[in-house]
Amino acid sequence: MYYVLGDPTTKPKDYDPMTEAILLWERDRTPTKTRYNLSPFAISLNELTLGLREKLPPTDSRLRPDQRHLENGAYELANAKKLRQEQSQRQARKMQESGWEPRWFQKDEDGCYRYIGGYWEAR
Repeated sequence: MYYVLGDPTTKPKDYDPMTEAILLWERDRTPTKTRYNLSPFAISLNELTLGLREKLPPTDSRLRPDQRHLENGAYELANAKKLRQEQSQRQARKMQESGWEPRWFQKDEDGCYRYIGGYWEAR
């Protein structure tokens, strides 16, 4: 990616804007052999570092067991965990429809849920 200084439309007709261009970024030419053609940087975004797990909400996708197994190449186990998770979500949905109330939110007169506090204190 190059960045050209100034406005090239005000330069003479035979002017080449690339003569003043400055190289900002160049991609790494070394091919990486990873699953799904992800770069090492993209893979590192999903890693759980020390101390991070305690700070994440339980709904963070990095904590999903099926995601972990998929990243490690255990596709059969990942699929089984995913199916179990989906069944659990269906049961939770049924519970919500039968009168379950959220812990840290309250429905207002407009039908919108508003945060009532307590989540950070409970952590």
